[in-house]
Amino acid sequence: MFDLFRNHTKILMGLLVLLIVPSFVFFGIEGYTQFNDKQKAVAVVDGHKINQLEWDEANRQAAMRLRAQNPDVDPALLDSPEIKYATLEQLVREQVLAAAARNAHLIVGNAQVATYLSQDPTIASLRGADGKLNMEAYAQMLARQNMTPEMFEAGVRQQLSAQQVMLGVVGSGFAVPAQADVTLNAFRQARNIQYVLLKPEEYAAKVDVKPTDLEAYYKKNEAMFKRPESADIEYVELTLDALKASVTVSEADLKTYYESNKASLGEAEQRRASHILIEAPKDMPADERAKARAKADAIHAELLKNPASFGDVAKRESQDAASAEQGGDLGFFSAQNAAVVDDISKAAFALKNKGDISAVIDADFGFDIVQLTDIKPSEAPAFETVRAKLEDQYRTEQAQKTFTSTADEMGKLAFEQRDSLKPIADAFKLPIKTAAGLVHDRVQPPQVPQALGNAELISAIFADDVARNKGNTQPVAVAPSTVVVARVSKYVAAHTESLADVQEPLKKLYVTEQSAKLAQEAAKVQLEAARKSPQSLAWLPAVDVARDKAGEVPTPIVEAALRASTRQLPAFSVVDLGPQGSAILRVNKVTAPEVLPAEAQKQAEQQYAMGWSRAEMDAYYNMLKDRFKVKIHEADPKKQTALTNANK
Repeated sequence: MFDLFRNHTKILMGLLVLLIVPSFVFFGIEGYTQFNDKQKAVAVVDGHKINQLEWDEANRQAAMRLRAQNPDVDPALLDSPEIKYATLEQLVREQVLAAAARNAHLIVGNAQVATYLSQDPTIASLRGADGKLNMEAYAQMLARQNMTPEMFEAGVRQQLSAQQVMLGVVGSGFAVPAQADVTLNAFRQARNIQYVLLKPEEYAAKVDVKPTDLEAYYKKNEAMFKRPESADIEYVELTLDALKASVTVSEADLKTYYESNKASLGEAEQRRASHILIEAPKDMPADERAKARAKADAIHAELLKNPASFGDVAKRESQDAASAEQGGDLGFFSAQNAAVVDDISKAAFALKNKGDISAVIDADFGFDIVQLTDIKPSEAPAFETVRAKLEDQYRTEQAQKTFTSTADEMGKLAFEQRDSLKPIADAFKLPIKTAAGLVHDRVQPPQVPQALGNAELISAIFADDVARNKGNTQPVAVAPSTVVVARVSKYVAAHTESLADVQEPLKKLYVTEQSAKLAQEAAKVQLEAARKSPQSLAWLPAVDVARDKAGEVPTPIVEAALRASTRQLPAFSVVDLGPQGSAILRVNKVTAPEVLPAEAQKQAEQQYAMGWSRAEMDAYYNMLKDRFKVKIHEADPKKQTALTNANK
């Protein structure tokens, strides 16, 4: 019965995630990706400009994610003004929450990041039986998302600080049972209705299409027939994989490389340590923190006299509940293990011998004392067992060393011989590829490779010297370790299609719109007849509708039925169905909702309170927008008109 309300709750929580989780958009190869300050600002938050290229790239990334989730999605939907504006709003939200976090001095410490990573199920799947995180698999997983571990962990800090900004508000909404009952009963009630549909096609024959009317209609809607600049291109693509394949590797080179990298090829050194924590957050009053420090110093002095007592002292004194019962034992970990707090890891790897005890560590969350209890030295595998991996790693490193210089050489050739890509293709043994139908300032159509939708490349392609004069672009980083040089083979300027070109779809739309108007006028006439003699109309069979029980009844009719006044029944009204015509609605009676079981009623009241929390959260976010002087320079788009669909 409450599936709809539960689904609404999921939507609300999904919206909360959108509000507080950053999009982690990263761009290209350093040295070739440039978003300069002279770009047009589409929004400003706390003095920070969001420029057109950032917006274009974020929209491209969003389109890629949507396509990955639903390959059959309509490209027109991805290119709609509504989708683009939603992406801009998300960029603004991220900046607003980041500004609020800075303003409130919200700092996310290493311990919080470590806790987050230890609880992430995807990262947990990368741990071995000993609990150790496979750092190579971790880095590879992030690389597939165009991120390094440092970039990802910086994003986690940003995410956690944004959550701190909003989560204090999420639980602030509440509602008393009586208030909830009034709203929930109205929400759940059903209405018995009948209706008559007046379809536009029934009135199409009555529409007189005059050339002058069609011309006037075209001029009124001329903007919808504007077509953006478009181009067909040739391009060459330099990738790291292509360079790797060209690297020459000798057996002597590999063996030298093996000797130089033994330490990193095998299992990294691991250390086992125990610790004692005396809690004392940085924001604790100074006098209380001083007492905590004195306690830690006293414990430290005791341990130096008797290091063997560390486990017993940890059980007695440590305030880390997770490890105190085990005598402070943290198990084995490597220097890069993200699950171990950075200060503890550094202290453990700074100690030389088993049994050594660190000085008192002043950390974000308190005072720590660390004892080194065991060491597992790194072990290098035999050359033969890692040869294939070693060769791939060697090729990758050599390719990375030459990637930038190769791209620079491509740039020189692109400039010196601007009317052809053949010199570049010959020099670097790269194929000349083609792509048709690239458009300016829009999401690219499905046939265009995703990498070519890069905002910087599109700007370069449609620059006058390239688009109209058929010159080469400079190298542009379109993805990590991927650079493209392109030239235009065919260019079509932005234009508006003539009336003659769109005559048929325009006529179809005009007739549909005029037919819908005639249907609405007829509905008003029949409404008066229905009020005088309800049986004079051919009503469809009566049906009960509710918010979670619409069946096959058109949504506008259901909404109109639930909005209708029920002071006098039956109640009659006309419902505008847009291009689908009109309907005459008859509400016969109201059915009160069933009494819910106690547990279901409690759940419903909690969900209602969550709705209030959402309202509080929206209000707080809007207040933050005012505080940080948010200005969005792009107009909030209207819904796409029926003209767009007719022109498809």
